[in-house]
Amino acid sequence: MIVTYIPTEIVTIYVAAVSALHSPSSGPGNGQWVLMWVTLALTPVVTWISYALKMRADGGPLPRSARLWPWPEMVVASVAFLLWAFSLPSSPFETLDWYRPGLSAFALLAGTTLIGLVMALLRPVQGLPQSPSEAGHTTTAPAEARSAGPARPTESDA
Repeated sequence: MIVTYIPTEIVTIYVAAVSALHSPSSGPGNGQWVLMWVTLALTPVVTWISYALKMRADGGPLPRSARLWPWPEMVVASVAFLLWAFSLPSSPFETLDWYRPGLSAFALLAGTTLIGLVMALLRPVQGLPQSPSEAGHTTTAPAEARSAGPARPTESDA
């Protein structure tokens, strides 16, 4: 589901505000466009705040430096929000000549699949070393040494 990549606060704000702005007798208006762009701009900010709160709860420092920010999550959350908003009924995109409900359904399906694959690639695999040095060997070791299986535990491993 695409909304798993979007902060809950963003989904809640957008749904509540769209409900307040939407009039059944008229289609989407300029207010919905403004709401969509403002909410899109807030998405990476809320993602960073959620990450910072988790870091603080885990006893770590706030990620003040941009190189410590959760960039993949911030970008994915923004793209996911845009795809989700694009696919909603009565979205502001309906005012565009080229918009078709079938197109939004396809974009949502393709986007959800791509985002899921990208995020799976970015997640470290549990139990596997993250680099050759963590595995206790180098990439220049002979093939027999690399394929010999896991090393036996030593006293220092206990």
